[in-house]
Amino acid sequence: MAAQTEDNKIRCRMIVIRQDGALERRVAIEQDREQLRLPALEISRRYRLAAGLTLAMKRRWGITGVYTPIPVFPNGAGQTDCQYRVMECLEEQEPAESPLGWKPCSTLAAASFSEPQDYQAVRFVLGQVCQRRGSDSPFANLGWFHEVRAWVREVISPLGLKLRGDFEQWNGAPAFSLIRFSTDRGSVWFKAAGAPNSHELALTRELSTLSPEHNVRLLAEKPEWNAWLALEAEGVPLEEIADVNGWLLAANSLAKLQIASIERAPRLIEEGAADLRVHALPAMAMRFFQAARAWMLEQGKTAAQRLSSDEILALEQQIREFLNETARLGIPETLGHMDPNPGNVIVSPKGRCVFLDWAEGYVGYPFLSFEYLLLHFRRSPLAAAVGDRALEETYWNAWKPLVPSATLGEAQRLTPLLAVLTFAVHLFTQSQTNRMLDPETVGLLRSLIRRMKREASLLRAGIHHSALAI
Repeated sequence: MAAQTEDNKIRCRMIVIRQDGALERRVAIEQDREQLRLPALEISRRYRLAAGLTLAMKRRWGITGVYTPIPVFPNGAGQTDCQYRVMECLEEQEPAESPLGWKPCSTLAAASFSEPQDYQAVRFVLGQVCQRRGSDSPFANLGWFHEVRAWVREVISPLGLKLRGDFEQWNGAPAFSLIRFSTDRGSVWFKAAGAPNSHELALTRELSTLSPEHNVRLLAEKPEWNAWLALEAEGVPLEEIADVNGWLLAANSLAKLQIASIERAPRLIEEGAADLRVHALPAMAMRFFQAARAWMLEQGKTAAQRLSSDEILALEQQIREFLNETARLGIPETLGHMDPNPGNVIVSPKGRCVFLDWAEGYVGYPFLSFEYLLLHFRRSPLAAAVGDRALEETYWNAWKPLVPSATLGEAQRLTPLLAVLTFAVHLFTQSQTNRMLDPETVGLLRSLIRRMKREASLLRAGIHHSALAI
């Protein structure tokens, strides 16, 4: 990652490359007395990297460009304390008002730079450009955006749509991309999802046929990029709505989508939804708690409670009992979303609610998704004003035609603990699979274990509340 400054901003040394017509590539530079140096940008940590850099480049230098995720010194060779990011300038002619200068790449020399690592970084990137053509990293090369834009134009033309020229790059990685393109009638979204989220395309396709009312409309797919183009869902994100009715619509829509998915649950697993069915959780939990004993022993001296091996074993036994109790309820296992945050839920004035970003889709105990949505609501200003009773009633009432009220009451009692447990074991399993079980993730998992212990104790005492809201 780029270096973080003291004022909570990220500072990046920029390698900005522009194709000078049909001639050659040029790199943006600043003058440092008699020598050259690469320019730098600072962005707030609240921005995604690609979105923050493209916005900062436009505001500060007057340049339209795209973040191009070519890794610089990925193996440490030539690496310094400077962190570099690569951008491609989309303007063929030199921007008239830009404070930057442009040097032909072929004329660069190490002696011209005030900091030798700047020269090394530029040469490294140019070398990578030559090697990455046709690789499995389609967006880690110069020119990738032109290919994407041309494909989008080709797809929307038969629909009578035309690109307006402006776009927003929301996110980018070597095999991942998310861009919003404006057209003369609304917007379209280009998205590509590489590993570990390669399943998102197939799952999104399946859900768009399962329940078009609650999912985006796919326009086309690009298999070689594992990418798709979709119409922008009409409405606004739930996080921007100051009316509780938007949240009530989201809760009701979530229940309807889940109920509609009951018969398609096996198919959704085939298409990549995480298998978190109740019968699979005990084995996942066993592996989780085996690792948890080592994490607790490794925990340094902090104010957080360190659980002993005996306490973790006792917790695991309690969890097993609660899972058995859940299985006996016979709740239909359905589609769910492990991250139904208000930015992933689009609500329209016409009463339509669309759920986005199905990389975190799962099949299993349905009520976890509502517990996560409820947590987000309780953190919003609306919760303090109106409370959450109406939201809970809206969701749970939608299930009454399928599940007896007494069974739903038991499910409400167990759901807060199951929500913490499932989130923890899913995160652990994903982190192991993707080899991303880093100290920060382990720290989060320790905190989730402590939450589970508190919630299990409350269940034993007959106290019903949401552990996630603690």
